[in-house]
Amino acid sequence: MNILTYTEPVQDSRYIAECSDEAIFSMNGNPMHRGYYNLVVSIRDVKLFVAGMKAHRSWRLKDVKDYFGVKGNKENVLKQLIRLREEYIALGEMDRQEEEINKEYHEEE
Repeated sequence: MNILTYTEPVQDSRYIAECSDEAIFSMNGNPMHRGYYNLVVSIRDVKLFVAGMKAHRSWRLKDVKDYFGVKGNKENVLKQLIRLREEYIALGEMDRQEEEINKEYHEEE
C-alpha cells in the first residue's frame, strides 16, 4: 500500500506546507502544526457533509480537496483525510523513535 502523504498532489498541497516547523502554533498550551489542525477540523466538516449538513454557509468540498490535494466524492475524500491523519500520527511516531535512538546513541559516546 502506498503512503498517501508522499503522493505528488498531496506533496504539492498547502497541507504539507503548513505541516512544517514554521507553521506551529499553540493549541491549549501544546504545539501543533497548522496543517494537522486543519486536517482534524476538515475530517469533522466532511463527516457533517456526508451526513447531509454543511459546516457553515460558505463551506465547499472543493476547498477541502484543493487544500489537501485529494480527489473523489465526499465519501472517498473522507477516507483519504482519515488516512492522512493516520499517516501523520504514524510518521510522527517514527520521528520520535528516531530521536530516541539518536539520543541513546549519543549518550553512549
